[in-house]
Amino acid sequence: MKKLVFQYETETIEVTVIRSKRKTLSIAIQPDGNLLVKAPLGLSDGEILKWIKSKTGWIIRQREKVLEQQNANPPKRYRTGEKVSYLGCEYELEVRISEGRAGMVGLLEDKIVVFSKEDSEDIVENVLNGWYVEQAKIWIPKRVRFFASQMGEQYKNIMIKNQKKRWGSCSSDRNLNFNWRLIRMPKDIIDYVVVHELCHLKQMNHSKAFWDEVEKVLPDYKIRKKWLDENGKIFI
Repeated sequence: MKKLVFQYETETIEVTVIRSKRKTLSIAIQPDGNLLVKAPLGLSDGEILKWIKSKTGWIIRQREKVLEQQNANPPKRYRTGEKVSYLGCEYELEVRISEGRAGMVGLLEDKIVVFSKEDSEDIVENVLNGWYVEQAKIWIPKRVRFFASQMGEQYKNIMIKNQKKRWGSCSSDRNLNFNWRLIRMPKDIIDYVVVHELCHLKQMNHSKAFWDEVEKVLPDYKIRKKWLDENGKIFI
């Protein structure tokens, strides 16, 4: 890994370069607006910067989008008064310091109460996320069973996972995997992901035949898919 600098007008943009046994260059905009470039082993720093310069227009457009999204969705703070979501509804987070009840979470009307042994945002986040995982393990399998019965499909196992880039997946041996963060989303979006993966039991691709299967179960799937495409990053 190496750090380079790309100068655009009066702005200095940091470039992290990772070289490996690959044949092509790739570039990604990181959340802080800096660049991540993956490059072949033999490519020099000068050649990489020249290639980056040739992509200036695309880089600036994509970078502006990333930074705008960061400004619109600032990092969540895990403290009393913060808004958190559960099954698509927004709740006020309340942190209560308690030795005896530390690690517990309660859902009280318009509040999610997290009991913590100390006023640490990292600890509160871990407790809350642990609760989300447990709720996902209850809610998502229930929806899988409902739709699998309706569709006449059989699956092997359901796994709730900590995934950063996928909301769900279906393996060739009929195992279904789901991202626990889905539990924060609206119920109809969770159902869309569930149906999406169940339809992969019929079609292990994204062909027209696959989307026809999805539409049989969810005639409005395009609306749900569009919502997930546009809002999914908020829940990562």
